[in-house]
Amino acid sequence: MESLAQALLNKQPCARTLTPDRPGHIADDVLAQALKCKARGVIAHTVKFCDPYLARLPLIRKILKEAGIPFLHIEGDGTQGIAEQYKTRIRAFVEMLQ
Repeated sequence: MESLAQALLNKQPCARTLTPDRPGHIADDVLAQALKCKARGVIAHTVKFCDPYLARLPLIRKILKEAGIPFLHIEGDGTQGIAEQYKTRIRAFVEMLQ
């Protein structure tokens, strides 16, 4: 039970969870994780019309740009039909990073 509780309490928060004292925490967290693993780029996927995440993307994009880390945003509805579009965009992004 303790392991389960720790896993739940320490997981990445959903964008719906706004921390009033740290409104930009998601952008800060993304940057910190990207720097920690020495990422050459960041890919974000959001579900179409998920306003809490979409509202935070400009700040994430800005912070990553200031850090010199390329950013790709992919938005979709989770259906299999757009998988090829994802592949094409991700391949182009990876090529740009090389």
